[in-house]
Amino acid sequence: MLSRIFSHLAVALLWLLHLLPLPVLAIVGRGLGWLFYFIAGRRRKIALVNLTLCFPELGEHERKQLATASFQALGRSILERSILWWGSRERISRLIKLVGEEKIRSLHEAARPVLLLAPPFVGLDVGALAVAMRFDGVTIYAAQRNEVFERVVLKGRHRFGNTLMLSRQDGARATIKAMKSGRLFYYLPD
Repeated sequence: MLSRIFSHLAVALLWLLHLLPLPVLAIVGRGLGWLFYFIAGRRRKIALVNLTLCFPELGEHERKQLATASFQALGRSILERSILWWGSRERISRLIKLVGEEKIRSLHEAARPVLLLAPPFVGLDVGALAVAMRFDGVTIYAAQRNEVFERVVLKGRHRFGNTLMLSRQDGARATIKAMKSGRLFYYLPD
Protein backbone atom coordinates (compact mmCIF):
# COMPACT_ATOMS: atom_id res chain seq x y z
CA MET A 1 0.00 0.00 0.00
CA LEU A 2 2.80 2.41 0.93
CA SER A 3 4.51 1.63 -2.37
CA ARG A 4 1.38 2.59 -4.33
CA ILE A 5 1.04 5.86 -2.42
CA PHE A 6 4.71 6.68 -3.07
CA SER A 7 4.24 5.82 -6.76
CA HIS A 8 1.19 8.07 -7.10
CA LEU A 9 3.03 10.91 -5.35
CA ALA A 10 6.02 10.47 -7.68
CA VAL A 11 3.71 10.59 -10.72
CA ALA A 12 1.99 13.72 -9.36
CA LEU A 13 5.38 15.36 -8.85
CA LEU A 14 6.42 14.43 -12.40
CA TRP A 15 3.19 15.92 -13.71
CA LEU A 16 3.91 19.18 -11.89
CA LEU A 17 7.47 19.24 -13.17
CA HIS A 18 6.34 19.10 -16.79
CA LEU A 19 5.08 22.66 -16.34
CA LEU A 20 8.62 23.97 -15.77
CA PRO A 21 10.66 25.47 -18.60
CA LEU A 22 13.13 22.97 -20.07
CA PRO A 23 16.27 24.77 -18.78
CA VAL A 24 14.94 24.68 -15.22
CA LEU A 25 13.90 21.05 -15.58
CA ALA A 26 17.39 20.25 -16.90
CA ILE A 27 19.06 21.79 -13.83
CA VAL A 28 16.74 19.95 -11.44
CA GLY A 29 17.25 16.70 -13.38
CA ARG A 30 21.03 16.97 -13.29
CA GLY A 31 20.80 17.61 -9.55
CA LEU A 32 18.64 14.53 -9.15
CA GLY A 33 21.19 12.50 -11.13
CA TRP A 34 24.01 13.82 -8.96
CA LEU A 35 22.02 12.68 -5.90
CA PHE A 36 21.48 9.25 -7.52
CA TYR A 37 25.23 8.95 -8.02
CA PHE A 38 25.83 9.26 -4.30
CA ILE A 39 22.93 7.21 -2.95
CA ALA A 40 22.87 4.37 -5.51
CA GLY A 41 26.11 2.74 -4.40
CA ARG A 42 25.62 -0.53 -6.25
CA ARG A 43 24.80 1.20 -9.55
CA ARG A 44 27.69 3.64 -9.08
CA LYS A 45 30.08 0.74 -8.54
CA ILE A 46 28.81 -1.03 -11.68
CA ALA A 47 29.25 2.17 -13.71
CA LEU A 48 32.79 2.68 -12.44
CA VAL A 49 33.78 -0.94 -13.12
CA ASN A 50 32.36 -0.69 -16.66
CA LEU A 51 34.21 2.56 -17.27
CA THR A 52 37.43 0.99 -15.99
CA LEU A 53 36.99 -1.92 -18.40
CA CYS A 54 36.10 0.32 -21.35
CA PHE A 55 38.58 3.12 -20.69
CA PRO A 56 41.60 1.68 -18.88
CA GLU A 57 43.70 4.61 -20.10
CA LEU A 58 41.64 7.10 -18.06
CA GLY A 59 42.48 7.95 -14.49
CA GLU A 60 40.12 7.31 -11.61
CA HIS A 61 39.12 10.98 -11.42
CA GLU A 62 38.21 11.07 -15.12
CA ARG A 63 36.14 7.89 -14.82
CA LYS A 64 34.29 9.35 -11.82
CA GLN A 65 33.56 12.47 -13.86
CA LEU A 66 32.14 10.34 -16.68
CA ALA A 67 30.05 8.30 -14.25
CA THR A 68 28.71 11.44 -12.58
CA ALA A 69 27.84 12.95 -15.96
CA SER A 70 26.06 9.74 -16.92
CA PHE A 71 23.99 9.77 -13.73
CA GLN A 72 23.17 13.44 -14.33
CA ALA A 73 22.00 12.64 -17.87
CA LEU A 74 19.84 9.86 -16.43
CA GLY A 75 18.29 12.20 -13.84
CA ARG A 76 17.59 14.77 -16.50
CA SER A 77 16.04 12.20 -18.86
CA ILE A 78 13.74 10.90 -16.13
CA LEU A 79 12.36 14.36 -15.44
CA GLU A 80 12.18 15.34 -19.11
CA ARG A 81 9.94 12.35 -19.76
CA SER A 82 7.29 14.38 -17.95
CA ILE A 83 7.21 16.76 -20.92
CA LEU A 84 6.89 13.79 -23.28
CA TRP A 85 4.04 12.28 -21.28
CA TRP A 86 2.03 15.43 -20.50
CA GLY A 87 3.36 18.31 -22.61
CA SER A 88 1.42 19.66 -25.56
CA ARG A 89 2.14 18.47 -29.08
CA GLU A 90 3.30 21.99 -29.93
CA ARG A 91 5.81 22.11 -27.07
CA ILE A 92 7.18 18.67 -27.86
CA SER A 93 7.47 19.54 -31.58
CA ARG A 94 9.51 22.64 -30.68
CA LEU A 95 11.87 20.57 -28.49
CA ILE A 96 12.48 17.52 -30.69
CA LYS A 97 14.20 17.62 -34.06
CA LEU A 98 14.08 14.47 -36.18
CA VAL A 99 17.03 14.42 -38.56
CA GLY A 100 16.60 12.38 -41.72
CA GLU A 101 12.80 12.35 -41.69
CA GLU A 102 12.65 12.78 -45.47
CA LYS A 103 14.81 9.67 -45.99
CA ILE A 104 12.63 7.66 -43.60
CA ARG A 105 9.50 8.94 -45.31
CA SER A 106 10.75 8.06 -48.82
CA LEU A 107 11.63 4.51 -47.73
CA HIS A 108 8.28 4.17 -45.97
CA GLU A 109 6.33 5.47 -48.97
CA ALA A 110 8.22 3.05 -51.23
CA ALA A 111 6.96 0.22 -48.96
CA ARG A 112 10.54 -0.58 -47.93
CA PRO A 113 11.06 -1.97 -44.44
CA VAL A 114 12.55 0.61 -42.08
CA LEU A 115 14.56 -0.35 -39.03
CA LEU A 116 15.55 2.52 -36.73
CA LEU A 117 18.28 1.67 -34.23
CA ALA A 118 17.91 3.74 -31.08
CA PRO A 119 20.33 4.49 -28.29
CA PRO A 120 19.38 2.61 -25.16
CA PHE A 121 17.84 4.18 -22.10
CA VAL A 122 18.54 7.92 -21.80
CA GLY A 123 17.23 8.98 -25.21
CA LEU A 124 14.86 6.16 -26.04
CA ASP A 125 11.58 7.89 -25.20
CA VAL A 126 12.50 11.10 -27.00
CA GLY A 127 13.34 9.19 -30.17
CA ALA A 128 10.30 6.97 -29.88
CA LEU A 129 7.96 9.93 -29.50
CA ALA A 130 9.59 11.80 -32.41
CA VAL A 131 8.96 8.77 -34.62
CA ALA A 132 5.45 8.10 -33.25
CA MET A 133 4.39 11.68 -34.00
CA ARG A 134 5.20 11.07 -37.67
CA PHE A 135 4.86 7.35 -38.44
CA ASP A 136 3.07 4.23 -37.31
CA GLY A 137 5.65 1.98 -35.74
CA VAL A 138 6.38 -1.16 -33.82
CA THR A 139 8.76 -1.55 -30.92
CA ILE A 140 9.63 -4.06 -28.26
CA TYR A 141 8.52 -3.05 -24.80
CA ALA A 142 9.70 -4.26 -21.41
CA ALA A 143 6.94 -4.00 -18.83
CA GLN A 144 7.56 -1.93 -15.72
CA ARG A 145 7.55 -3.75 -12.39
CA ASN A 146 5.45 -1.05 -10.75
CA GLU A 147 1.83 -1.07 -11.97
CA VAL A 148 1.36 2.69 -11.41
CA PHE A 149 4.44 3.52 -13.49
CA GLU A 150 3.42 0.90 -16.05
CA ARG A 151 0.13 2.71 -16.71
CA VAL A 152 1.83 6.11 -16.95
CA VAL A 153 4.60 4.88 -19.26
CA LEU A 154 2.19 3.08 -21.61
CA LYS A 155 -0.22 6.01 -21.74
CA GLY A 156 2.66 8.42 -22.36
CA ARG A 157 4.11 6.28 -25.13
CA HIS A 158 0.73 5.95 -26.85
CA ARG A 159 -0.13 9.67 -26.85
CA PHE A 160 0.68 10.25 -30.50
CA GLY A 161 0.48 8.02 -33.52
CA ASN A 162 -0.28 4.34 -33.55
CA THR A 163 2.66 2.50 -32.05
CA LEU A 164 2.38 -1.25 -31.60
CA MET A 165 4.30 -2.38 -28.53
CA LEU A 166 5.33 -6.00 -28.48
CA SER A 167 6.88 -7.88 -25.61
CA ARG A 168 10.07 -9.85 -26.01
CA GLN A 169 7.96 -12.99 -25.68
CA ASP A 170 6.06 -12.07 -28.88
CA GLY A 171 9.18 -12.96 -30.84
CA ALA A 172 10.62 -11.89 -34.17
CA ARG A 173 7.66 -13.11 -36.24
CA ALA A 174 5.30 -10.56 -34.70
CA THR A 175 7.80 -7.80 -35.41
CA ILE A 176 8.31 -8.89 -39.03
CA LYS A 177 4.54 -9.14 -39.53
CA ALA A 178 4.11 -5.59 -38.21
CA MET A 179 6.87 -4.32 -40.49
CA LYS A 180 5.29 -6.05 -43.49
CA SER A 181 2.05 -4.23 -42.67
CA GLY A 182 3.92 -0.92 -43.11
CA ARG A 183 5.16 -0.13 -39.61
CA LEU A 184 8.64 1.20 -38.92
CA PHE A 185 10.59 -0.84 -36.37
CA TYR A 186 12.06 1.29 -33.59
CA TYR A 187 14.66 -1.04 -32.12
CA LEU A 188 16.62 -0.63 -28.93
CA PRO A 189 19.56 -3.00 -29.11
CA ASP A 190 20.02 -4.19 -25.57
